[in-house]
Amino acid sequence: MSKSYWSPVALLMGGALLITGCGKSKREDPAPPVAVTTTTISGSVQVEDEMLQPLSKAGVAVRLEGTTISAVTDANGAYRLTNVPVGQHVLNLSRVGLGTMRYEANIDDLTPRNIAPVLLSEQSSTRITDLKSVGKSSTSLPGEVAAFECTVSYNAQLYPAPTQYAIAVYVGKTADVSNTSYLQSTQLSQDQNITSPPTPGTGRFKLAFYKNELQQMGFAPGDRVYVAVYGLNKGATNGGVGREATYFVPYSRNPTTGQIQRVVANVSPNAARVNFVLP
Repeated sequence: MSKSYWSPVALLMGGALLITGCGKSKREDPAPPVAVTTTTISGSVQVEDEMLQPLSKAGVAVRLEGTTISAVTDANGAYRLTNVPVGQHVLNLSRVGLGTMRYEANIDDLTPRNIAPVLLSEQSSTRITDLKSVGKSSTSLPGEVAAFECTVSYNAQLYPAPTQYAIAVYVGKTADVSNTSYLQSTQLSQDQNITSPPTPGTGRFKLAFYKNELQQMGFAPGDRVYVAVYGLNKGATNGGVGREATYFVPYSRNPTTGQIQRVVANVSPNAARVNFVLP
């Protein structure tokens, strides 16, 4: 009696070809490894108050602008961003009460990045409480086209005489002119004097604008000029307290001057605003 063997049999069932058999199934090849397309950015922050004293490092929000990639610093000020793709990114670091800092983060390969420590400073306690138009006076110079009286409230205990307090003035062509978007800026300061004004902690500045200077910025007669004024941390080396926390706008240049835009990040949180038409 001859031996019988099982062998694959092709059966036609319902119009479909069914292959059956009892041999071993073919082993599937393992899936190919997934290509790595992202990397990480790590770093840390230091935080200081207006008098340069250390503050808590926790709770600083760190994010890549234009993406959902973000992290929050721990008690040591450390953060780590994951799944960062190759490209030009802007690293944004912020916390309520501090000046927001922004930095270029150019990722041109998948090597993990370690960013240098970032210093965040408390926003200036100096506030602009009033900004009103005033007419020309005996001290007005030729070419003056607009003038304003700026009333300032500052902490007299932080700025004892003769320590200086300061304001920052920004000029632009649109209503959203600010410390981060402007055509030109200037800073004004004066000594805290306990006898003048009679109320310590209150000061006044005159802001005067001149036709030739505005025309050099690109304004023409009939154009509206927008002004934003902030309280400022004037650096201790220049007669004030604290320091100016600054950065340069990432991947951007001033459209008029062609220069990289400089931003003072820790000005007071709210600006006083006025505007006028250049005659």
